Amino acid sequence: ALDRKRNVLYIASATFADNPTLTAFDARTGKKLWDYALGYAAGRPFIFGNRLYIGSTNGNLYAFDLGK
Repeated sequence: ALDRKRNVLYIASATFADNPTLTAFDARTGKKLWDYALGYAAGRPFIFGNRLYIGSTNGNLYAFDLGK
């Protein structure tokens, strides 16, 4: 998901079998801003309002507050 307001790109990765993550990158520079181990993504991350949502195969729906 691309947050055009904040210029942040969010990518769910299952590349690492032991630690699949949701990672935030600065969309302009490509610099990694943060990551969060959430289990295998059960879909793509999406932004609604000021929150980023993503489901996981562990049965959880995660919501990240993106601020204003």
